[in-house]
Amino acid sequence: MKLKIYSEFSDEGFFMAPAYLKKEGKLDNVEFIGSRFLYYAYMRLRGKKTCPFFKSLFAPLKLLFTKDPIILAFAPYGKSIYYLILLKLLKKNIIYLTSWPYWDGSKYVHAGGYTRKFLWEKFLKNTKAICISKMAYNGINKFGANGVHIPHPVDLTIFTKKTDKNKKLNVLFVGRLLPEKGVLDILRLAEEFKDIKFTFAGNGNLSSKIKNCGLSNVEYKGFVGDKKELSKVYRQADIFISNSYATKNWEELFGIVIIEAMASGLAVIASDCVGPKEIIQNGENGFLIHQKDYNDLKNKFSELIKNKNLIRKFSDNGRKTAEKRYDIRIISEKWMDLINEN
Repeated sequence: MKLKIYSEFSDEGFFMAPAYLKKEGKLDNVEFIGSRFLYYAYMRLRGKKTCPFFKSLFAPLKLLFTKDPIILAFAPYGKSIYYLILLKLLKKNIIYLTSWPYWDGSKYVHAGGYTRKFLWEKFLKNTKAICISKMAYNGINKFGANGVHIPHPVDLTIFTKKTDKNKKLNVLFVGRLLPEKGVLDILRLAEEFKDIKFTFAGNGNLSSKIKNCGLSNVEYKGFVGDKKELSKVYRQADIFISNSYATKNWEELFGIVIIEAMASGLAVIASDCVGPKEIIQNGENGFLIHQKDYNDLKNKFSELIKNKNLIRKFSDNGRKTAEKRYDIRIISEKWMDLINEN
């Protein structure tokens, strides 16, 4: 069986389960097709000849004639609905993928007005859907979708639990280096706890600030794209901090780095955005803190570093959480069951 993924999101990391199914020989092929052909055209003009402009440009036509299952990943209430409706009317084997929890409109202004909202609700009815979070599952099924809650996975053969002990505690952040990721408050922690090492891996508009912060206890790794190399970075750390906060246009709707850290045996501190709240059981497999609350972050961090038994507890329970709920072997089978479902 072949699978096509048609998405406006350029990060193929959201589709680890299909890639794993292909690797295991359970899918003959997985074809990822980005829908943003204007962006690809721009990148080609800038000299990046490998950008799949033509593939993206002709994809809407080619998909009308495919018999392969199609995973559709598009933001809710966008203009893409006119094409999604067409695929549904043609009775294509489609599965909609979403992590969006606010289908009730409580945190979203419907840019397309009532017409587009109406069409989205018609599209969702009786459509198979993969819901990354429980909130997304609850929201989308109110419109009659055949939603299944399947979170993002982690490959436990790559992200293995650390065995070596550090002489000096090492705190890790992995992700985009942006203000809404709470990076500046983590850097503030590093200024106050100079006897603890802080490592940052990622890129973004705060990269230069991290790199040139002048703190001897801060190490900047840059962007680490290779998963095996990234797993080594995790295993060199003891504590992982995910300090994101919601903005008008964005929120941490899952947190793949959190489950990677858990799988690697790190004690996790995460803010109470939608995604982390479903992963972290406060006080059991990590700490949940209030968003944009430095005092809460500092207090929970202080409590953790003073208690080696608590670090060990979060480490053990975090690994168990990853094994029980996010193992890529389990998650990929759920994908396969839905893909095969008539």
